[in-house]
Amino acid sequence: MKNKPYAVLTGDVVKSSGVPVKKWLTALKIALNTFGRNLDEWEIFRGDSFQLMLDQPQRSLFAALVIKASLKQIDENLDARIAIGFGKVNYLADQISQSNGPAFIRADMLYEKLGKKAFAVEYSENLSIMVDMAQLAINNWTSLEAETFLAKLKQPAISQVQLAAVLNTTQSRVSERLKRSGYEEIQQFAAYFESNFRDKNT
Repeated sequence: MKNKPYAVLTGDVVKSSGVPVKKWLTALKIALNTFGRNLDEWEIFRGDSFQLMLDQPQRSLFAALVIKASLKQIDENLDARIAIGFGKVNYLADQISQSNGPAFIRADMLYEKLGKKAFAVEYSENLSIMVDMAQLAINNWTSLEAETFLAKLKQPAISQVQLAAVLNTTQSRVSERLKRSGYEEIQQFAAYFESNFRDKNT
C-alpha cells in the first residue's frame, strides 16, 4: 500500500429531483458495486454524494463512464459530477470515508473546483481536454443511447447483432445509437487513458 497508486472518484448525482430516488439510487449502487465493496471501497453519503476508491487507477475513467451511463439510461437528464484524483492512500479504514491520503485529498480538491463542469481528471492537460470532449457527447445522450453505450462498454467484444438481441431491438438501431453516443471515440479515449496511465506507472 505504501507506494501503490490509487484512484479516488468523488462525485454527486445531479438533476435527480424529477426521478424517484429508489430508481437512481439502485442504479448508482449497482454501478459502484461493479468496482468494489460497499463501505470500505465505495460509499454513498449526504443523500446523493458518493466516493469510490480503485486499486487499479487505470480503470478510473472506465468506472466514471459506467456510473454516468448507468444513471442516464434511467433518465437522460440525470448525470453525475465526478472528479478523479490519483496518488497514495496512507490509511485504509473499514469505511472509505475514514480512509485518507493524497488520492483522497486530490479528488476532493478537484471536486470542489468542478463548479458547473460534470467531469474532471487530475492527471494532465491533454487528458483533461479529452475528458471535456467526452462530456460533450455524454450531455447529449438519450436514455436509449446511454443504455446501448453501457451494454457495449461492459461487453466490448459483443457484436451489434448480439447486442441487439440483448436489448430487444434491431442491429441498425444499435449501430445508430452507438454512433450518436460517440462510443467509438470515447472507447478509444478510454483505451488511451488506460494505456497512458499504465506506461507512466510501470
